[in-house]
Amino acid sequence: MRNWFLPKRRRLKCAAVTPVGPGHVERARECKSSIEAAWCESRGPFSELEFYFVDDSAGKLGRSKARNDGTQQAQQAGADWIFFLDADDLMTPRAFSIFEEHADQFDAVWGLMAIKSPDEREHHIRFPQAMTLRSLDELLLFDPFMTLYMGHFVRTSAALTLPFDEAMDAGEDFDYYLKAWKDYRCIKLPEVLSVNRADRHSTGPRAATSDQWRISATAQLAAGAQARSLKPHSNRSTSALNRCSEEAQSFSRARGEMRGDELKLLASRLPYSGLVDVCGCAGGDFALFSNNDDPVCLSLGWIGDYQAATTRLWQVLAADAPLVADIGAGKGYYALLAARAAPAAEIRCFESIEADFLRLELNLAMNGVRNVTAFEGFHKTQDLIWAAESPARRLIRLGPAALQLNVFAEIADIVARATPDIVVAADNSASSAAIQARLKQSGYRIYAIDDDNETVALADRLGEITDIRSVNLWATTRPDNDVGHIVAAAYCKSGDKPGS
Repeated sequence: MRNWFLPKRRRLKCAAVTPVGPGHVERARECKSSIEAAWCESRGPFSELEFYFVDDSAGKLGRSKARNDGTQQAQQAGADWIFFLDADDLMTPRAFSIFEEHADQFDAVWGLMAIKSPDEREHHIRFPQAMTLRSLDELLLFDPFMTLYMGHFVRTSAALTLPFDEAMDAGEDFDYYLKAWKDYRCIKLPEVLSVNRADRHSTGPRAATSDQWRISATAQLAAGAQARSLKPHSNRSTSALNRCSEEAQSFSRARGEMRGDELKLLASRLPYSGLVDVCGCAGGDFALFSNNDDPVCLSLGWIGDYQAATTRLWQVLAADAPLVADIGAGKGYYALLAARAAPAAEIRCFESIEADFLRLELNLAMNGVRNVTAFEGFHKTQDLIWAAESPARRLIRLGPAALQLNVFAEIADIVARATPDIVVAADNSASSAAIQARLKQSGYRIYAIDDDNETVALADRLGEITDIRSVNLWATTRPDNDVGHIVAAAYCKSGDKPGS
């Protein structure tokens, strides 16, 4: 029997290269200690480690020349790889171990951007950012504060061909990054290799402000995109943006820390255009098309749900209502929820905004629903909701547009006669208060659905509803026992008042 042995990979030599600028001497000692601690934790693919902390405490060299000098020294000492790290950064304990898996495949390896403030014991991952990068296109498309910073591994042979521009005092790092990603095999991993200490930055005659850095880096990105004919909104750009944005959305959902008031900012920095899955619904999943413009899709993508308590309550009510009307249906989220929960029901939805109506039709067709009819506008709404003589229980939703245009006035008679369940979109306007008063006159009790706390609470005073923007309303004439069963079936808590 013949024995086969795999050849051992040659053990490599790593050089840590760090410029030590004005005011950073003590920081450099701490930086070096972090590298030594990582070396003790794991050496990764390396058998040797040397340090090249280039003294620029007088501020005469500048970061670029200091790094270039360190690179030359590392090459002369026979280093295979360089780990570039600024003096105000720290290497993480697992950095060498993480890098080992990628040493054979790439020429330069970056990690996630992480920050440690003076009052924090541990670092935190900067967010938003591109969680990984795989191509120069992706690097060019995002805000420079969201992509790369200095702590990274690079082959010494590559670094020698990519000298830092010694004439630049701001943005020299991005000049280097763009050249590296153009000419070599580069990757950004979803792992933290180094941590930036955010409390003390470089000083001295060749230091730059963050505004100066942004201006320089942004100009370089624009020039790079133009050189590569990378046009906004092209299929190529959209594909690259979507991949990175989907990763960031997954990270955001896993953390569960994003708030609704942050969604527009996230959408502007990490835009996504495509299908958004709506999962875990009664009756099956469906999808919505997003052009980075729909609050429902933004919430689903970045937070993981949209009006969770109202969503579940609406589906429970829809399952018990053969006749459903969604007035002010927007792009179709609630209409599709009803269609999934009640596939045999007759569902009619109404939308007056042309762009929303077109998206509504697209979403209905895309999901293959057969029991939903869409109407553009709110004219003859009462006639289309069915005659009052019908014995079937009705369910009506009044969306924001329906409230703004006071569509309730047109259907008030059928509401008074047929007493359907009504879900009213969150609104603190005078029209909402008037609707509540009219419903109370017709024998309705009004419940506040607090999606933040997932409670359904009887609201005795109109003010305690209209002062809370985070609640939708449920108006019903059902007996108390039925209300309790429905709230429980929607996995909501009962409260004595909104927000309890």
